[in-house]
Amino acid sequence: MPVVSFRVDCLPRRLPLVGVLLLALSGGLSGCGDSYWSPPPELVAGETAADTLKRYLTPKSYWRAKVAQLEQQADQAAEEARKARKAYSEALTQRREGIQSGMKQARKSGADLWAARRKAINENRQHHKAMQQLSREWGREWKIRLEKLNKAYLALDQAPW
Repeated sequence: MPVVSFRVDCLPRRLPLVGVLLLALSGGLSGCGDSYWSPPPELVAGETAADTLKRYLTPKSYWRAKVAQLEQQADQAAEEARKARKAYSEALTQRREGIQSGMKQARKSGADLWAARRKAINENRQHHKAMQQLSREWGREWKIRLEKLNKAYLALDQAPW
């Protein structure tokens, strides 16, 4: 769909609302006056025709609602990232305790300390790797949502009316 931008003062005075909508959707007014900032595709992906009309007819209202929606998503992602980091940190604490107890038992029995350490590390390696990966993924998701939120704030600031 073409990016539509127009200024109201470019319109003839007696053009009916349906005509304005058709011109806006067809891109017929895009060369008229200063062009309005076009938002990144990831911000408007998946929007309906009603959302598109709202974005062009009442951009401030549209972007306020979009900012509120993205703030909620960013807060949710931050909470999930915090939970994943906390779970990973607790798992590492348990791993450290397991390593220390394994080395302590090896000292008492006179076994190789480094072999006991490697054994304790390898016991839950897959579990720790999965938790680390989950923590990283939620961190990335949070960062992506914050970037979208910043772009939505920019769109709100640059919306003409």
